[in-house]
Amino acid sequence: MRRAAGAFVAAVLLVLPAGAAGAVFVRTAVVGGGLAVRPAAIEVTAHGDVSLHGLRWGSWGGAEAIGRGRAKVKACVPDCNLGKVKYPRVTVRLAGRMRCDGRVVYGRLGYRLLGEIPEGAKRRGTVDLRPRGC
Repeated sequence: MRRAAGAFVAAVLLVLPAGAAGAVFVRTAVVGGGLAVRPAAIEVTAHGDVSLHGLRWGSWGGAEAIGRGRAKVKACVPDCNLGKVKYPRVTVRLAGRMRCDGRVVYGRLGYRLLGEIPEGAKRRGTVDLRPRGC
């Protein structure tokens, strides 16, 4: 009987949703983004020059979260409508954990682009992702 109860508890813990108690959230966009746990995509700039996609998180929930994926980078050279688009690999670091409206959230994102990037694009950047009012 005890083994069956233990197996049941273990099975329940494996299927808890990502937003379960104790989860750490992050905004999914600089402007208008909702909160998510381990998001697959994050909009880094308000005008869409840099966005992160296919994110996979090697660590999550601690003081920092570390992830990798691809970035969509659009250079504004000669202007934003005519700039070239590249899709370099990206490493992402979330930090600045804080409590906001009863949830724990990461408030800061840092990224580093790896490989070829468009002319005029920055290889590294940091973004404030604190939810409004926090």
